[in-house]
Amino acid sequence: MLIIRNYWRNFNRKVDLDFLCSVYL
Repeated sequence: MLIIRNYWRNFNRKVDLDFLCSVYL
């Protein structure tokens, strides 16, 4: 369960970064 939660957090972080990049570019 902890592994899945960690993976989900990393995934969300990547999505946020992609979103910010798309907004600024």
